[in-house]
Amino acid sequence: MSKVIRFEGKDGSNREIRIVVVIHRATILDSIRRNELLGQGLKAKEKDPDRRIAHVAIWPVLLGAAEVQTFAVSGKKARFTFEDFISLPDIFVQKWMTSVYEENPHWSPGFRDDQETVEKKRSKPTASSSPSMEIRKP
Repeated sequence: MSKVIRFEGKDGSNREIRIVVVIHRATILDSIRRNELLGQGLKAKEKDPDRRIAHVAIWPVLLGAAEVQTFAVSGKKARFTFEDFISLPDIFVQKWMTSVYEENPHWSPGFRDDQETVEKKRSKPTASSSPSMEIRKP
């Protein structure tokens, strides 16, 4: 299952932008990509602590389970970069983050393994409604 979110308007640099993002349930390859982006963020020479947090904690999560299908500046397609990302309006980034966590709750800060059990009991899925998974602790 996937979710599409869009934004058209001015970014923090006062550029006219259009962005379309498809968010999906993460696979193991997406998790690896998220970790690679985290590693790149740790290696980045960010002096500003806020930019460092964005590069290490937010950018990898949002791009790990999403594909930027369209990014255009002033009507021209462009490559989506970290600089573009940190210029996006906060309300759009928050919507993107919420969507990623809805599709991938195990990526959200503070997620505990027992939350899955609680959710299963709450929703009582049928055998055909969702895949089953069991986590055993040693």
